[in-house]
Amino acid sequence: MSDGDHDPHETLPGRPDPGELAARLALAQLRARMFQASVPVEIGRYRLLHLLGRGAQGRVFEAEDGELRRTVALKVLRPDDPTPTSRPRLREARALARLSHPHVIEIYDVGLTEDELWIAMELVRGDTVAGWAQQHPPGSPGRFERLRAILDQAAAGVAAAHERGLVHRDLKPSNVLVGDDGRVRVADFGLARPRTTDTEPLAAGPGDLESPVTAVAGTPRYMSPEQLRGEPVDAASDQFGFAVMAWELVVGTHPFAGLDPAALARADELRPVPAPRPADVPPAYLRALRRALAPDPADRFASMEELRRALWARSSRRWIAGATVGAAALAIAAWLAIDRAPTPTAPAEPRDVASEPAAASAHAPSSSSEPPPPHAPPDPLDPLSLRLADARAELELGRYATAIDKAAALAADATQARQGTLAADAHEVVGIAWGELQDPRRFAAFEAAYYAAAELTDGRDLARHANSLAMQHAYQGELDQTEAWARHAEAGLRRHPDELQRLRLQHVRGLVQLKRGELTDATATFEGVLEQLGDRDPATDELAWLAGLALVATHRAAGRSDEVTALAEHLRRRTLETLGPSHPRLARLSMALASSARKQGELDQAIAHLEDAVRLSQQGYGPASPRTSQAYLELGYTYVLAGDPIAAEQSYQRGLAAAGETDGPYRVRLLRGLAAACSARDDPGGAEARLHEAVSVGRRVWPEGSLELSRTTRDLAEALLERGAVDEATHHLRAALEGLGSSPDATDLARMVVDLDRAQAAGAELPELPALREQARARCGAAPSSWCRGLETPRAASGAQRRQ
Repeated sequence: MSDGDHDPHETLPGRPDPGELAARLALAQLRARMFQASVPVEIGRYRLLHLLGRGAQGRVFEAEDGELRRTVALKVLRPDDPTPTSRPRLREARALARLSHPHVIEIYDVGLTEDELWIAMELVRGDTVAGWAQQHPPGSPGRFERLRAILDQAAAGVAAAHERGLVHRDLKPSNVLVGDDGRVRVADFGLARPRTTDTEPLAAGPGDLESPVTAVAGTPRYMSPEQLRGEPVDAASDQFGFAVMAWELVVGTHPFAGLDPAALARADELRPVPAPRPADVPPAYLRALRRALAPDPADRFASMEELRRALWARSSRRWIAGATVGAAALAIAAWLAIDRAPTPTAPAEPRDVASEPAAASAHAPSSSSEPPPPHAPPDPLDPLSLRLADARAELELGRYATAIDKAAALAADATQARQGTLAADAHEVVGIAWGELQDPRRFAAFEAAYYAAAELTDGRDLARHANSLAMQHAYQGELDQTEAWARHAEAGLRRHPDELQRLRLQHVRGLVQLKRGELTDATATFEGVLEQLGDRDPATDELAWLAGLALVATHRAAGRSDEVTALAEHLRRRTLETLGPSHPRLARLSMALASSARKQGELDQAIAHLEDAVRLSQQGYGPASPRTSQAYLELGYTYVLAGDPIAAEQSYQRGLAAAGETDGPYRVRLLRGLAAACSARDDPGGAEARLHEAVSVGRRVWPEGSLELSRTTRDLAEALLERGAVDEATHHLRAALEGLGSSPDATDLARMVVDLDRAQAAGAELPELPALREQARARCGAAPSSWCRGLETPRAASGAQRRQ
């Protein structure tokens, strides 16, 4: 067959050389220009489009994935000579593919054709940090703050990989990419390998730090002494290479300029070459880098994460000064109020700033009378924007405490700079993180976001922040507050229509329906939101995730176990694939799956799911957090159902330890669980003591008449009836009646009537009981609940029934 007779679907032979690929691609492009016909050059399912770059390891092509119809970067590595090592590299590439982190290039696919390794990865539009540094030479305004944020994001990616046991081996400016979206990614992770099996130290000429010819992996200019000696490398070696790169970028000179690799490999003591420190670089930053540049790995930081913290440390003087500036008052007011008001809530009718013209903040510096700038997206490479991207990355990774610290500091700086959009977005990150931790401080954070958007911007994002507040109040069951903030979201949407915020508002309406027990309507609402979101990934799209969780909760409330299992498994699978096996979101899905298994009587499976939930909650939320308490609560309840009160009591005790001394809903529920465990092992005194404590805590958590406080009070009354304390029990039953009489669950009123009937049989005077019984019968209808059936057999409720 002649050259002109190529099959248009021709694929590459079994052992392509990267240089041959480039030549074939160039020939195909030349033919296309000359004859208007293209001969595709392919490897696997990828069609090469053009060459992006070449290096010591191989060549990188822009390619099209023929199956998924997406553009990727396809790296084809050179043959290893003289001994092939592609199969170990394939294993490491696959290990890297399992690492999902916003600051590491995402690996889509890896393959091996004989001994040739190819890797399909995320294609990043942007520049390397080396290119960025050339465009922003030392002394450029704002250069250091931007560079510090870029390097911090890179360090976050390296630290995440170290946690998975992956080592880069070749950190350098050309392997750090700055995307057009402002996000930084580290490339070529874990793929630098020896070209030979020689482990002798490098022999190079004086000052030859640039030499690419090396018997060990990496680029000599950025290699640690132990790496230059051919010794096994670990995370400490990456730390050294990162510090060399950071010093070079920040100071403008190599820290060991003039020192050849052989001398560097033998060095027992290293001191960076003296160089003028740029005026905007804090001395503490360079001190941290000097420690990371220690020749002995034991003298460096314990981890890349510890180095990150040292590099981000700021002088307290700056923060004190910033806090005194009037413009920062809005950002810090909520945090100053946290200790005074543990459960802040919005006013029932927050002022309608959405319907008012945007105005300058009352907290703005008196020296400026300029109105807020017109709405425009912040520059993604602005240092504040880079810090926001970093805080969001911490949030996405489930590192909520770190996200709060970074975002709260950013909110103060952005408010001081009158960057209202960034300030509001930073407060929102804080609110989301507090929400994940189920901390009431989320309300203050979301309010701060709303008012920052109202007072420092043109109001374009008010609907988003009002929706966030509406959601938080809905989760809390505060439906009046939910409706109030929903009206403000509607007002914002009238001024600035936004399809995503319209869907978020629809989601809020679904939450209200769910809380009111309107399960058919709630199901339709959440399904409608998900349908309109299309194929958005719930692992990365916040609304798709929230709507999916809400639909799981709705199915669970409606008793649809099969639907709960199917949807929770789908969400779990997507989260595993995208965020990895240790992300704390998986804990919530494990609890949903446990609930479904429990309803189907599969208690062993439910316990296994809940043990996973405990482990994931401890890792992601911390050993002392409400979410960890919740996991222990569910586990204890399941052990009760399984007939193991000892294991149940242990779970409840551990949950209380996780709750600490903080009053909150889960502390009350755990105390109720402990009471149930005490009853199950015939310890009525212990049960009563736990319930007294639960009611005491509950009164500090909920207002009188609230449903959960009423249920807790009823439990105490039942324990008192068991002991024969009729008058005290009757007092508590009447106190509980206010909340249980209006409960959407007919069983609550039926159980109350059965308890009151027992109290009357023991001598209590209850003239209201007949009317309550008729009301309960009407509410129960044909409900199969044992408590509803108990209405027909007064005084017959058994102890077993009362413990349900």
